[in-house]
Parts: sequence; C-alpha cells; structure tokens
Amino acid sequence: MIDSRVLESNQLFIDAWSFWAERSPDGSVSRPAPGVVARWMNHAWPICNLMFFDTPVDDEGDLVARIRATFACASGLKHGWLLFVSPDMLPPELRERAPQIFAQQGLPHAEPMTGMVADSFAVPQHELPNVEYVRVRDEHTRRSVGTVNAEAYGIPNEWGIEAVNYTSMWPDAAFGYLAIVDGKAVSTATVVSLESCHYVGLVATLPAYQQRGYGEAVMRHALEQAALAKGPKRMALHATEAGKSLYATMGFREVAPFIGHYASEG
Repeated sequence: MIDSRVLESNQLFIDAWSFWAERSPDGSVSRPAPGVVARWMNHAWPICNLMFFDTPVDDEGDLVARIRATFACASGLKHGWLLFVSPDMLPPELRERAPQIFAQQGLPHAEPMTGMVADSFAVPQHELPNVEYVRVRDEHTRRSVGTVNAEAYGIPNEWGIEAVNYTSMWPDAAFGYLAIVDGKAVSTATVVSLESCHYVGLVATLPAYQQRGYGEAVMRHALEQAALAKGPKRMALHATEAGKSLYATMGFREVAPFIGHYASEG
C-alpha cells in the first residue's frame, strides 16, 4: 500500500509543472502512455521538461514499459529532460534494484529531490536581512530571475532567462519576488497558487550571497504575499539536496523522496 502522502506529493509535482508548461509558449501537457505524464515547457534547461509516473508501478515489466514510453514520447523533444519518480511508488522488491533498471533502460544519471510540506512557518532561527523586495512584473525583473537561477545552479545564463522571460508565466497566481541589495538582485523565489497549496519554486541565491539569509527572507516574503492575495493554504515544494536543510528550519517536513532520472549530463 502506497502512503497517501507520497501520492499527494507526486501529484503536486505534476500540478506545479503543469502550471508552468501550460503557460509556456511552446509548452505541452500530455499522457503518452498509461501511468506516464509529460509536462514540458520545451526550454533548454532540462528541469523545465519533466515526465512523471502518475500511478504506482505494478512490477518490473510495468516499470520497463513506462521507461520505454518516456523515450518514445521524448523522441521529438530537442532539449534535455528528466523522469522524476518516487522510489516509494515502486514495489518494495524493486527499490534496491531500481537504479540498475533505470540505467539499463538508458537513464543512468540521478538527481535526488525531496517532497516537503508545511502548514505554517517556524519562527526564524536568526535575524533575517533587511532587503528590498521587488515583484516580478516586467522583462527586467523576469531576466533577473533567470540570471540569478543560472548563476546559482551553474547553467548557461541564456537557459535561465529563456525559462522565465515571457509574460504568460507570470499571471496573478504567480508571486515571484527578487531580493535587492544595493540595487542588485541577489536572491529570488516564486510561489504559484495551486488549488490545494501555495507551491514554491525557482528559489535561488547568487553564490557570493549564499548563507546570509537572503533565500529564506525572499521565500518567506513570497509565501506571505501569496497568502494575503489568495488566502492561507498549505505550503509545498520539492527540495534539492542543497535546499532541504534550510526548508526544514522554516517548518517544512519531508513527505516523499524523488529521483530525477536522465540520460546524460547537462
């Protein structure tokens, strides 16, 4: 029996990428095979192009069939992509061998993430920096979001900018903010108001400004603004290994592990 929290976190992952894929000029949302969904923004940054399993896997044959379906679905995709699967959605007897199975099927690399949720914020463990917050509203602020993410995640600057520099990504339900220090955007976070939660993404801080509280400050601000505009909701995200400990101090608790499987680096 799969834990309902795992299934919910998996669906929130799908819902968040659906939000962005549906607003991308070249985005697409599809279900190419039973148990497989594709949410592609069709950008160069691979994290913008994701596939998921939307139901638990039955056995090894089912797993292999679904992996092969992802490759068939991606055959026309010119950019890199990842398949995110929670190990907890696999039968217990497959979990230890799963990395080998994915590698044998052409997805040898793995990127761990963790589904996390919070009902309320924990009190900050330290004094947060005093910064100016600017909401993402125009091309200049959109490009700043892309640049900060590119530098933080070590990707080409044009990948980061392409992923966010279009007006349809920033409807009234998207609360993107920049933290400005001495006139410079140093950190950013975006909250999208989904039906069941306020979902956090695009959290990034310039490397030279990390470990100073800017990421926490701008993330709290974005969530507070989303709650003021759309009402209080549970908060959710999928954390990288680098961000997981920070989110835990903010009151987020782990609910599900995820592994992003991909074919090659970059």
